[in-house]
Amino acid sequence: SSSSSSSSSSAKLIWESWSEPIGVTDKDSASDIVFTGNKPIEQNELMVRSNKSTNFAWYEVEFDTDMELRDAILSINTTQGIAFSVYFDGTYVGSVYDTTHGDDSIQLDINNLGTMEKDTHHVISILSESFGSGNLIGRWNAPTTAKQKGLLGEVSLAGVSADSQIKSLNLVPRNDDSSSSSATFSGDIVWKSQSGLNSDVLISSSSSKILTNEKQQNDILTPPLTWLRTQFPTPTFIPRNETLLLGIASGRGKLFLNGYDLGMFWNITSYPSNEDYTQEFYQLPFDWLVTNKDGSNGSSEMNELVIFSATELNTSSITMVLTWLEESSNGNFPDEVSYPE
Repeated sequence: SSSSSSSSSSAKLIWESWSEPIGVTDKDSASDIVFTGNKPIEQNELMVRSNKSTNFAWYEVEFDTDMELRDAILSINTTQGIAFSVYFDGTYVGSVYDTTHGDDSIQLDINNLGTMEKDTHHVISILSESFGSGNLIGRWNAPTTAKQKGLLGEVSLAGVSADSQIKSLNLVPRNDDSSSSSATFSGDIVWKSQSGLNSDVLISSSSSKILTNEKQQNDILTPPLTWLRTQFPTPTFIPRNETLLLGIASGRGKLFLNGYDLGMFWNITSYPSNEDYTQEFYQLPFDWLVTNKDGSNGSSEMNELVIFSATELNTSSITMVLTWLEESSNGNFPDEVSYPE
């Protein structure tokens, strides 16, 4: 049998950070088209229209209210396996997510939007983050229709009016909004839909063009929707025997190594009562690391690691680890599908 061994780097990583621009922005790119209308575009269709493959989409709606609404709650009709980060008039108000492995329709609510005064203009910005779709098509009663993500169907606001009545604002037009429980708008509702993140175009840019208003620190506790960048030299190791891993124990988002997309990361546990992460380490492929001209590693040139996190992230939880297998008389790899509850 074999056992695993590892060693971690003691050098501190120096991080630069910048905030993801909030809402839909015109980045003057053919792949970053802004679609405008009276309702949002379904996220997968938005990717197709934009000729872009991404887990993320920005949605933004502008409207004017003709009445006061207190303690407002935003409700979004969507499907399982999704997360939303919500900004109200440019201020972060919270996030909500569902991790169910399926494609059923659900409603997610965001509380604490505060008070909307009478005759005021407002902007709600929503970052939609897809966790993927169920892999069943037509089997065990699974649908055969196209998988859908993002904002689907009704998006509404509900709150308490000045006369203490519960009122709702339907942000996606319906034909039955004449009930006394519905508030009204003093103008047209304008939705904007855009595929991808606003800073993802910077991943392939040169370092001199990437950052503005950056911070450079050893340990950072970032707010939601933050980008991070660090550089590190390729350590000397034997790729056929050893593997370089990135250990990351907080946050949720995307990893990029030297411009290559390493995929998503998220430190979740298999059971609420279990503190063991389902995955804490992510491989940094040797073929994507900077090497010497003769193909050997241990290069003095620097690799660039870029991280986007939709949630708070503490960079002190990030480590670089070399791991390998050693012969052992003890069986250290139990045969189990998941952590025992």
